Amino acid sequence: MNAPASGTPPTSAAFGVGGLFFDGTLQEAWSGSIDEVSIFGRALSPADVQARLDTLYRGPAQLSWVVPGSMLGGSGVWSAGAANWLGGSYQMGWTGNAEAVFAGIGGTVTVQGSVGLSGGMRVLADGYVIQGGTLDVGNGARPVTIDVAAAGGVAVGSAVTGAAGLRKTGPGRLVLDGPVSLAGPLEIVSGRLVRPADAVTTLAVGSLALDQAAGAALDLGAGRVQIGPGGTTADELRAELIAGRNGGRWDGAAGIVSSAVSGTAGRGVGYLVRPDGSAVVAFAAAGDTNLDATVDILDLVQISAGGRYGSALAATWSQGDFDYDGKTTLFDLVAITGSGAYGRRNYLASVGPSAAVVTVVPEPASLVILVMAAAGAGIRRRLRS
Repeated sequence: MNAPASGTPPTSAAFGVGGLFFDGTLQEAWSGSIDEVSIFGRALSPADVQARLDTLYRGPAQLSWVVPGSMLGGSGVWSAGAANWLGGSYQMGWTGNAEAVFAGIGGTVTVQGSVGLSGGMRVLADGYVIQGGTLDVGNGARPVTIDVAAAGGVAVGSAVTGAAGLRKTGPGRLVLDGPVSLAGPLEIVSGRLVRPADAVTTLAVGSLALDQAAGAALDLGAGRVQIGPGGTTADELRAELIAGRNGGRWDGAAGIVSSAVSGTAGRGVGYLVRPDGSAVVAFAAAGDTNLDATVDILDLVQISAGGRYGSALAATWSQGDFDYDGKTTLFDLVAITGSGAYGRRNYLASVGPSAAVVTVVPEPASLVILVMAAAGAGIRRRLRS
C-alpha cells in the first residue's frame, strides 16, 4: 500500500483511509472511512490508523521491468499508471519507492511525467535506454543507489532531480545525458559516470566523492560540475584531476576525466574553489582562469595578480597552472597561445553534434608578448614589494 489517508474526515465523526492491496494479480486501490479506532481504551488518530494499515499491506521492495505479453525487459512506458512492472508473481504499476530492476531484454523505456526513484535502480542487462520525463530521487537522508552491473552500461536521458544524492556502483557505465540537479552528494564508488561530450551541460551536486582505488571515474564531457559549499576541497579536486589527466589526454582509468578533450588542442579540465566553499570543475581552454568560456585580458591580469610565474610558490588553475605540475611556467603561457581561444567570445560555442574536430593554429607572437608582459608585471611587482 502506498497511498496516504485523505486526511479529510467525511463526517465530523469519521475519517478517511485508503491505499493499495498488493496480493492480487494487479494491485487494487481501496478506500473508506472509520468512525473510531481504539486500542486498550486509547483512541487512535487518522495517521495512527493509516500507519498500521500500511504495515499490513507493504508493496514489494523490488520491481522488475516487464512489458505485457513479453518476457522480462523490452520497450515501453514508465509512468505511475502503466502496469509494466513485475512484483513477485504478478504484474503491477510503479510504486515509487521500490528498487527498479532492468534485466532480460534491453529496450527503450520512456518516462512520462515525474516518477519516484527513492528505492534506487539496478541494471542487469545491456541495451537499455531510459528517456524523457524526470526521475525524482526524493529527499531521503542517504543517496539513492544506481547499480550498473551490465557490461555495456545504461544510457539515461531523463532529468534526475531531488534533495537526496546519487550513489553509482557496479562496473558498468552510467551515462546521464539529461539535466542533473541534486542537493545531496554524488558518490561514484565504482565504474564510470559519463556526461555528454557533444553538449555543454551542468551537473549540480551538493558534494563530490570518487573512489580512485576502485577505479571510479567521472567523465564530465564538454560540461561542468557545480559543487555546493563544503562539498569538496581544492586538494581533493586536484587529486581527482591529476589522476584523470593522464599526460594531458584526460582519459585516465580513475578520477575526473573528459572525453571531449580528444582531438582538440589546448583543452583540458579546470577548477575553481570559491570563497564560500563551493566549487566548479569544467571542460576548459588553457588560459581560462575564471572558467567563463572566454580567454581574454582579464585572465592574463589574473595570472599576473597571482604572482606565481617564475616563483617557487605552488600554483592553481586560476593562477596559471594549466598542466597541473604545481607551478606557473613558460609552458603554461605557451599553452594559452596553443589553445586558439584567446579573444574568442565563447570558445564553447563550437561544441555540439555538428562541430568538427579542431586542429588549432597558434595565435600570433604578439599574444605571447602580451602574456609574458602580464606575467613580467607580476614579477616586477614582487621585486618592488
